Amino acid sequence: MTEIIIIAALDENHVIGNKKTLPWHVPEDFKHFQETTNGHAVIMGRTTFESLGKPLSNRLNIVLTRNPESQISQLHQEGVIVLQSLSEAIQLAKQKGYQRIFLIGGASLYLEGFAVADKMILSHIPGVHEGDTFFPPWNSNEWRVTNEQQREGFAIKTYERKRHEQPTAPSAISSSFFSLPLQQADPALYQSISDERYRQQTTLNLIPSENYVSRAVLEATGSVLNNKYSEGYPGKRYYQGNECIDTVEQLAIDRAKKLFNVNHVNVQPYSGSPANQAVYYALLQPGDKIMGMHLFYGGHLTHGWKVNFSGKFYTNVGYTTEQNGFLDYDKVEELAEKERPKIIVCGGTGYPRLYDFKRLGQIAKNVGAYFLADIAHEAGLIAATTVPSPAGHADVITTTTHKTLRGPRGAMIMCNGEPSTPMKELPAGADPRKHIPTLIDRAVFPGLQGGPHNHTTAGIAAALHEAMQPSFKPYCEQIIANAKALAATLMDHGVSLVSGGTDKHLLLADLTNKGIGLGKEAAVALERAGLIVNANTIPYDPSTPFKPSGIRLGTPAMTTRGLKEEEMKQVGEWIASILNVMDDRLLQESIKTKVQDLCAAFPVYHVQ
Repeated sequence: MTEIIIIAALDENHVIGNKKTLPWHVPEDFKHFQETTNGHAVIMGRTTFESLGKPLSNRLNIVLTRNPESQISQLHQEGVIVLQSLSEAIQLAKQKGYQRIFLIGGASLYLEGFAVADKMILSHIPGVHEGDTFFPPWNSNEWRVTNEQQREGFAIKTYERKRHEQPTAPSAISSSFFSLPLQQADPALYQSISDERYRQQTTLNLIPSENYVSRAVLEATGSVLNNKYSEGYPGKRYYQGNECIDTVEQLAIDRAKKLFNVNHVNVQPYSGSPANQAVYYALLQPGDKIMGMHLFYGGHLTHGWKVNFSGKFYTNVGYTTEQNGFLDYDKVEELAEKERPKIIVCGGTGYPRLYDFKRLGQIAKNVGAYFLADIAHEAGLIAATTVPSPAGHADVITTTTHKTLRGPRGAMIMCNGEPSTPMKELPAGADPRKHIPTLIDRAVFPGLQGGPHNHTTAGIAAALHEAMQPSFKPYCEQIIANAKALAATLMDHGVSLVSGGTDKHLLLADLTNKGIGLGKEAAVALERAGLIVNANTIPYDPSTPFKPSGIRLGTPAMTTRGLKEEEMKQVGEWIASILNVMDDRLLQESIKTKVQDLCAAFPVYHVQ
């Protein structure tokens, strides 16, 4: 049987290297490494191979690089095989008959190797040493120590992965159904999920609409609440057996009401788009006019765009930013007075400045319109009171829960008004503005949805609990500080930003000074370096939406990882250097190595 083994030496701070060398001199450890790996297959990253200087004799040497086109000539020499993926390398070693396959470094390979390794042999070097590369934290619940040895100048611990016992109950099929982990039940799917986890661990996510959720949120969304059908609302269900579901949903509702200072919350919308659809269904009639921010100027599809349901079932008129990237609220007011919309919508996906909720609420009131504030992007910042809230100004507030709020992929609708009576229609002559809670609840169920996703509701409740903790406000303050640091660095290096900066978590870079329609090319070039952004239209884009001239960046996910201003400055310099020469693959590969080292220093989803 083939064994896959991680072998490494690390100090008390998990340092494994410094400037491509070992930061200590322990001859006995290197002797142990030579003896242990002799005659077997060794898989290593390019940097580890470069630190060795030559292939290890009497072993199958496999070097991994993500960009073999630029590296193969310098790596491919006698005794070395160059491949792109760990799975390829393991398969090749098995085909060649090797029973023991050692993963010998560096940090990124160890990180990926956690998902497939059977054993770890770790040399623990005493003391603290200066280093720039670290052994990633691992989940100690998945490993057990099987051997400990004290050697001259260091100690060796051998860890083996804990194996799940086969079911022994009388009903073996039923027992395995409830106990078999995904890795054994569906290895192909498990591998795909592991690959995605590795991608998230080894790249820097700068997409402002994405984040990392906590272990608590993951546990809630993967819980037994998946199993229950719960049409209706707490205390008013169409199915029996919902007493526990009621407490979960009520927890989410009560926490949201407190955080956002409203008296009614519906936590059942499946995501942000259905939430907005429910608001329109509750307050509008087909053909009524929606006045939202134009998609190309920072708005969202569901704010009336022509290819979306909101632009097909309702009449749409869009307001835009000025050439400087800012909204002119006098012009928004002029448009509202001219068009007399039934609802005015603010919020979007690409506007880096704050909205004047008070002014927009007054504009809506003056023309007899409802005011919907879509705070999907800013929800966490608003909950933390780091940016202004639309509560008290907007008739309805919608939000997703997975961006700055750092929860699962769900949504909420919030408002004020008389207590909801979702099982009854409004009586004749009732003022709909006083009964928005009832109208919203009836629109969500039974109007548009069936049973809520209870596991997502639980995840929302967990995220809202986290947002109520003292640590959440400093986190949101750091998101903004990081965004401003990134903006300043980019502008210092010649990258133009729409509106000249940001007030919150996102930035929009205008690349027209480098060429027209280069947003996608820039996003691809940055991804090759492990920097994940998305192409985006910019205000008054001279190109088409299918070939936009900008990129969108944000800081929520990187702030969750623990990065601060100093790291953001470094990231900004990497981005600027790549944008200057988007076809330089060697530069991208060089920066990718640095990005992976930074990711290893700020790990996600590995708990020791």
